[in-house]
Amino acid sequence: MGFSHTRWFGIAWSAVAAACLSAQAGNSTSASSSSSGPSGSSSEVAFSAVEGRHTVNGDVLEIKAHELLVNGIFYGKVNSSSNVKYRVRGNEKAVYVDGKKRQPEK
Repeated sequence: MGFSHTRWFGIAWSAVAAACLSAQAGNSTSASSSSSGPSGSSSEVAFSAVEGRHTVNGDVLEIKAHELLVNGIFYGKVNSSSNVKYRVRGNEKAVYVDGKKRQPEK
């Protein structure tokens, strides 16, 4: 009984996805997904905006005292009922709060 390449790839990819997407939060609800294909890779995490820390492909999203930080850069205030989504598609990265795209604040 052989070990198929497809099965090995599925197991290996599951390990990679688990390493790339992680969350550490108090009472946060989160969901994450990751995929890879001929057009590149894609990762996404969505969570409620309570204090916590999420890592996606090495990027760190953090909420402290209602402030959203991505890799230490301030992306504005959030309230505890806000829904935050971080999406990585190839080289493009985007932050959304309650469905609206956010840019770093200066």
